[in-house]
Amino acid sequence: MPQEREEEDSGRDPGARSAIACLSRQLLLRFALRATVGVDLSGVAGPARALPVRFELAPPAEKPKKGASAEEQAAYRQEKKRRALTVVGRNAMASVRQSMDQRERCTIGS
Repeated sequence: MPQEREEEDSGRDPGARSAIACLSRQLLLRFALRATVGVDLSGVAGPARALPVRFELAPPAEKPKKGASAEEQAAYRQEKKRRALTVVGRNAMASVRQSMDQRERCTIGS
């Protein structure tokens, strides 16, 4: 069986597997703003582009070792809830919205 596995993977980039292993615990949320490029002669908006506006790291909580105390287990559960992707995403979106509102006020006021 191992020989068959090597034959299957022979066409792949040898560094790909190690890159995935290194990045498996690194979660990154990307927020993009969708903007149209222009308007054609008939008044229809042109093609849209996604412009990245925020990158947010969202690493998972570190699991406590086996035999950890009850306090460490409780702290892990709280940290896990705090670092959930939905929570990190919601907080990052609120931050992006606040930044956009603040810039809009600065632009309108000038």
